[in-house]
Amino acid sequence: MCIIVRSEKLIRINSPEKDRIREEVSVRIRRLAYMEHLLCEYEGLSIDVLYEKIKFHFPVNSKTVRNDIKFFENIKDNIIDDYDFRKWKKGNTWYYSVNPVKSLFRRNFSHLEIELLRDIISNLGKFGSVPGLENIHELETLFKSSRQGGCPIVDINIKSHPKKDLFAFLFNAIVRNCMIEIEYRKFNDLESQTTLRETILPFQIKRFGNRWVLIGAVKRNEFIVNFSFDQIISARLYPTSMNIEHFDGFKRMRVKGLFDNVIGPTMPKDLCTFETAEGEDDIEKLETVYVYAFPNRANHLMAFPIIDNDSQDELMPESPQYIELMSSHPELPEGGRIFMFECYTYRELKEAIMSRMDSVVVLAPESLRKDIASRVSRLNQLYNI
Repeated sequence: MCIIVRSEKLIRINSPEKDRIREEVSVRIRRLAYMEHLLCEYEGLSIDVLYEKIKFHFPVNSKTVRNDIKFFENIKDNIIDDYDFRKWKKGNTWYYSVNPVKSLFRRNFSHLEIELLRDIISNLGKFGSVPGLENIHELETLFKSSRQGGCPIVDINIKSHPKKDLFAFLFNAIVRNCMIEIEYRKFNDLESQTTLRETILPFQIKRFGNRWVLIGAVKRNEFIVNFSFDQIISARLYPTSMNIEHFDGFKRMRVKGLFDNVIGPTMPKDLCTFETAEGEDDIEKLETVYVYAFPNRANHLMAFPIIDNDSQDELMPESPQYIELMSSHPELPEGGRIFMFECYTYRELKEAIMSRMDSVVVLAPESLRKDIASRVSRLNQLYNI
């Protein structure tokens, strides 16, 4: 259970005390939003007038209103430089107002900015509760450390693609469900001067290693395809007469689960199409892969699976499968461990196994075992020193 440290005491998640604090924060934020609404609507309000207007909606006293005004002043002076909070004195009375164009609660985010913020928040949420950030005041130290150029606490090591304009264009098109027309080269022929064109329903931008990829469906048959950014020469919105053609955004849901059992951008064809063409042999199938990890590398494979889809499991030495596999491969040393996982045996899987060739041996399926053996044989010829 996560524990939030406060100066007064320890408050446990989901405790009645924590629920009370959440409710207090919620009420305060709604009160601040309403107060700023009043400060935007009127050219100047005093503490007394603000109190008279607010007390009908929230249980406050004049001291609470005064503290809330200090909050807005602190925002302007220490956190948001362009926050246009104003105050002036007439006689013995101070008056306050906020420029609606540069307010705190009325900032107009574009549709693009909202989608980007939603993605950022979604990614942050994958890390679960981060102790310290539960206290909103701790965010100030986060902002200060970034302004001072300090070393980040969490470095996800993701660099933007050099084609920033293309990234922004594709992101914008996906947000608005706009069809696009791209000019591209085949992935295996990037040096060619020959280009192709395709009309695409863009679904998602995805990163595989250092490779940025556009996932989308071809307009004519809605077969899901992908294009590396390096393939794309140009992209534009697809026009119908004078209007831009749009598609149903729910079609993007087809991407969910598309990469659950693969490594890299190669996708199972049966998931990319609505139906298999008549007479077409579908040779792709999800395989259970068995690998033997050498004794000094087994813990490493346990910590860093070949495929990150939570399907990896270990065969226990007393299990019939383990005994059968080990008896079929007497050349393997004792003391190692056998792991199994679900995966399509595409090129990227074979390359991932080859990158660990001094750590693991493929035991099954036989087709994958033969493919790896063929690759090792070719390498042996090249390295025959």
